[in-house]
Amino acid sequence: MTGLALAQGTVRPMTLAADEFGKAWYWPIEVTRYDRGGALTAEERTALRALGEDVRYWQQDRPSRLAVLSGRPSDPHWRALDRLVAPLADALAALDLATETQQQGGATAVALLLHHCGAEGTRFWGWSPATWLRLLGATQAAYLAAHPTWVTREARHGLIAIAYLLRCWTDLPALGEFQRVALAGNVFGQARLAATLATVHAVLTGWGYRGLAPSSAGASLLCDALFANASPRLAELTPA
Repeated sequence: MTGLALAQGTVRPMTLAADEFGKAWYWPIEVTRYDRGGALTAEERTALRALGEDVRYWQQDRPSRLAVLSGRPSDPHWRALDRLVAPLADALAALDLATETQQQGGATAVALLLHHCGAEGTRFWGWSPATWLRLLGATQAAYLAAHPTWVTREARHGLIAIAYLLRCWTDLPALGEFQRVALAGNVFGQARLAATLATVHAVLTGWGYRGLAPSSAGASLLCDALFANASPRLAELTPA
């Protein structure tokens, strides 16, 4: 999935050609372009209360921007939530989601964030670290226990990725066990991450080691380092 320009935010392409992997990588979301106030407006509160758990149908029910511009009628509740939905939809569009399951999980993650805005009575930009940790889950079990039954296991990756891209949560080690390599592919791009892992694998095998399998603990540790450095480029890693 390549990036799209949506709403107020700018989403840069995430999947690059092989000969571009040596170039600088840019953060795909310019969060300063959004209104990041923490308070909900009265209209947003009313809309979230009216929609309730129907926010999970946000992709089907939310009017397209083309429909709005063409003058087609739309649900006023979704119009009232545009300020909330826009950055979440932009972050979702910036992710490189390789499977249908990942795509569905990402859509559910957006719905959960909207639902939680209603439950908290504030926009996600203003949530405390404790609120984010409760939402994301210190473990997979804690995550599942905290949410309605329509929230899937797969949505956790989308939730973490969106929170990371919007710079709302960066302490990934605090979230316990999850598939670091899969998440890094979503955030940094599948092809770019594969090239990064292949480069490290080639170096290790050249030194006589076993290499770096994508499913290995070493690959997970490397992805942790990339996340901490907020860049998929090996050249930008520095000693601690």
